[in-house]
Amino acid sequence: MSSRGSLLLAILFVGTTAACGGSPAASHITSAKQTPSAAPVQSTAGASASTTAAPTSTASTGSSGAANATICRLPIVAGQTPQAGFINYPSGSFDVDPTGNLTSKGSGLAYDRVYGRWLPVDWRFVSDDGSHYTYATYSDTEPGPGAYSVVHIVTVASGVDRPLTKTGQYIINDYVGNGIYLSPWVGGHDGPGPQIGWKLDPSTGAVHTLSGGEKYGYWVGSGAGWRTDYNTADPTVHDGMTGPNRLIRIDLATGGEQTWFYQEGIDNVQMLGFDRQGRPLVSSSTGKVITLWVLTDASHRSLLYSGSSFFAAATADSHGIWFSDGSATYLYTPSAGLKKVSSTGGAIAGGCH
Repeated sequence: MSSRGSLLLAILFVGTTAACGGSPAASHITSAKQTPSAAPVQSTAGASASTTAAPTSTASTGSSGAANATICRLPIVAGQTPQAGFINYPSGSFDVDPTGNLTSKGSGLAYDRVYGRWLPVDWRFVSDDGSHYTYATYSDTEPGPGAYSVVHIVTVASGVDRPLTKTGQYIINDYVGNGIYLSPWVGGHDGPGPQIGWKLDPSTGAVHTLSGGEKYGYWVGSGAGWRTDYNTADPTVHDGMTGPNRLIRIDLATGGEQTWFYQEGIDNVQMLGFDRQGRPLVSSSTGKVITLWVLTDASHRSLLYSGSSFFAAATADSHGIWFSDGSATYLYTPSAGLKKVSSTGGAIAGGCH
């Protein structure tokens, strides 16, 4: 399946792909949508790609001259006291946007470039075309007998909010194509819960069980669910391991599973999002060494970066792939590699436009 041609892109918060903490209305794990067409990253079989140098800075700190003419603006929620605004590229300067001062209804904010406005939900709760978003409310603060979910679908242009009361107790994970993907609400606010197992039709409100049951992880993209877990057959178990060590693709149509990333001895592996071709972007770590990969298929991957910077998520658009480590923002392109573009970091809320 082709990549998700969304004009809505991610607002990204640090999280792990194995836990489901947070309030019941919040997405468990965040990821990244991408906008159409960008130069492809060259694929290299296996893990044999050469090591990439640490990110370097290419952004000018000035605000005048042809070299600093703004090409595009990257929406981001920055700082310890979050402020929504835009990074000007390539200068790297940051401008606060007061219209982004919203109370979130679902784990963050998204910038809708189609309608030129901020939305009060994480990007994963927004339809691919930017015309609708979804969020959930609950009849009680804890799951239990008699508690139920209300899934809301909001039309961006008009603001009309259509509530759909569900007898099940669900958490929204993703809004992709013609489906809103759900997992059951269990364990209260902090405990881990089951993975994606249901799809809600936003036009009818009907909920359908996916063929693979509750095993689709917390990501949906490129016709599949993506689950990280721990391969117990790894012979190199050691104290430094902190999380899952492999990524599995689960076909949405058949429920069939295939391991797309596994490496003996790594401490942690997590999904960061997808590139413009719909290929998974993955981070792995061993000790203090962090590596970023793009996966072409189950047997081929290319190394994008190796160093000490930690990136929680990725956002792809026509300029390349954007990353933030919380204190700075970076851009990856096939020709230049990973380059620092701004000393402002935070949760990237959309593609640069």
